[in-house]
Amino acid sequence: MKYVLMFFTFLSVCNASDLLSIPLTLDDTRDFTIPAGATTVDQTNTISVGNDPDFQKYLNTIKSYDITSISIIAESYSGPATTFTGSISFGTASANFNNWDLKSTTELMLPYTTADLVKIGEAFQSNGSQNFTIKGTLSNSTGGVLKLHVKVNLKIKV
Repeated sequence: MKYVLMFFTFLSVCNASDLLSIPLTLDDTRDFTIPAGATTVDQTNTISVGNDPDFQKYLNTIKSYDITSISIIAESYSGPATTFTGSISFGTASANFNNWDLKSTTELMLPYTTADLVKIGEAFQSNGSQNFTIKGTLSNSTGGVLKLHVKVNLKIKV
């Protein structure tokens, strides 16, 4: 009985909604055209939680974002065999890649540190969005349409 009373006392002191942690994946897929003759890519997009239907029902109650990982997939590329060497950034967090095959559909985990993931989560918390930039050089200067799929794996606390 003593423990039951302690539990109910704990619940009355804490807001029960603060205890709810929901795992979600923020998906963002973008197409962009690499012009024929281009030797570089410098593309920035904004990823917003408000655009994802899984987040919309929680937007007014989200207290924090705990980012667990971020990955990127080149879902398709209509150009010839091309590799990318450069960086992929979320805000100030940046990961470098050498010879990433844009024809490969392998999911790449971005090697951000825990501190980087915390900063990205804080940016989502403060404004609901984060800039995502891919910047670097291409091994083949014949263009095409590149379709990138970014997955931000996280837990939200509501």
